[in-house]
Amino acid sequence: MAHELPIAAVQVALEHHVRADRGGYPHYVRRTRVNLFSRIVKITDYYDAITTRRVYRPGVLTPEAALRHMAAGSGTEFDALLFRAFARLMGPYPVGSLVALDTGRSPLSSRRTTSRARPEAEDQDHRRRRGRKFDGPVIDLAEQDGGAGSPLSERRIGKVLDADAYGIRVADYFLARALGDPAA
Repeated sequence: MAHELPIAAVQVALEHHVRADRGGYPHYVRRTRVNLFSRIVKITDYYDAITTRRVYRPGVLTPEAALRHMAAGSGTEFDALLFRAFARLMGPYPVGSLVALDTGRSPLSSRRTTSRARPEAEDQDHRRRRGRKFDGPVIDLAEQDGGAGSPLSERRIGKVLDADAYGIRVADYFLARALGDPAA
């Protein structure tokens, strides 16, 4: 028994490479508007393509660099309003960002919290010291006790690091967690 695909799914498959300025492909002669879902998938597909290792491209962008790169194409490559919503949703440290704290530690942003600017992260320094891939404790960067000089009040994200440069394969980490790997 054959099942028909919803028309929106067909449109997304066809249109998700069309740019906001009508460039890209396929080139429409008569259509003036690209489906909303196609414009959303355009953004997410592009982000995934530049942040995920590919056989045809050895390097990837950090989540922070990817958002900066994509912001330059807002309004031409991407629907400006949808891109702003996407960037706001992702926050400054999207899940998968390796960050350097002012304390010298380098946790991996592993879960969004109520504070986009202070995610929950897993301690990568602990992983490197122990020689295992995924065994660091969880640090909730949103926790604050308010006491001056306390370890919690001193933890601030200083910058985003390139996980590849540290031998951390972010996709492998999340895949291991999803599959219930006890070392994750």
